[in-house]
Amino acid sequence: PWHGVANGSVARLPTGVRVINEEASLDIAFTLAPAFHTTQFENFTLYDLRETHGGIDRLTGAASFCIDHLNARYGARDALPNAHFVIHRRAESAYNRRSYITLTDITETDDERLTQFVCHELAHHWSVGANFNTVENWLNESFAEYAGNMALRDRFGEDAFIERMGRYLSRIEDQDLPPIWVPGATDRRPYLVNYRAGPVALWHLESWLGRPTFQTFMTRYMTEGIDTTPDLLAMLEDLAGEEARNWFQARLAMTGTDGWQSR
Repeated sequence: PWHGVANGSVARLPTGVRVINEEASLDIAFTLAPAFHTTQFENFTLYDLRETHGGIDRLTGAASFCIDHLNARYGARDALPNAHFVIHRRAESAYNRRSYITLTDITETDDERLTQFVCHELAHHWSVGANFNTVENWLNESFAEYAGNMALRDRFGEDAFIERMGRYLSRIEDQDLPPIWVPGATDRRPYLVNYRAGPVALWHLESWLGRPTFQTFMTRYMTEGIDTTPDLLAMLEDLAGEEARNWFQARLAMTGTDGWQSR
C-alpha cells in the first residue's frame, strides 16, 4: 500500500500504483514510499520524505513566487500545470521531469538558491524542445538557467543577480571550453557550457539589447517552440536586426579563453 508521485498521473491499485504518462518521455521518473508528509497548495503540492521538515517555508515561498513570475511572462497560452515537489533525504541528485521536480534535503538551502533552482526547473515547461543529445541542448538548459536568474533578480534585487553572475564567470574564465554554438557543430556541450557559459552569454545579450527588448526575445523563445540555434538567430534578427544577430552569433562562438568578461 505505498504512495507514489511521478512524471505523469498516478493511480492507486490494490497491489501498488500505476503511473500514466500521456506525453512522450525519456524515462519513467517516480518516487514510491510508504508515506509522504504532503502539503497541498493551489498550484503545487509538496511531498516530504524527511522526518524533519526544515526549509519547507522557504520552498513554499520560492515555488509560489516562481509560478506567478513565470506564468506572467510565458504562460498566457500555455500556463504551468500543477507542480509536484518531492523533497528527499539524500544530499545529491535533484532533477526535473516537467511538473515532477525532486529536491535534495533543503534544510540548509538559502532562499536565493531555492528560488533560482525552482524557477529553472519550472522554466523547462517551455524551454524543452531542443534535441538534448546534441549541441542544441544549450537552448534547453541555458535559457532555463537564465530564466531562473532573472527571477532571482526580480525577487532579491540587482546585487544578488550580479553576485551570481560573477560566480558563473569565475567558474568558466580561462577554462578550455568549446564554443557554445558554431555552424556545423553537433556534439552536446559539457555542463559548464550549458549551465554557466550559456547563461553568461544571455546576460551579455541582455546588456547589449536592453532589458525590454531582451524580455521580448526571451518570451518569443519560450512561447514559439524554437528548438535550434539557427531559428533562434533568425528570430533575434527579426526582433532586433542583423547587427544583433551577428553580434550574438559571434558571442556564441567564443571559447573559454577568449575573455568571458567581454560584454
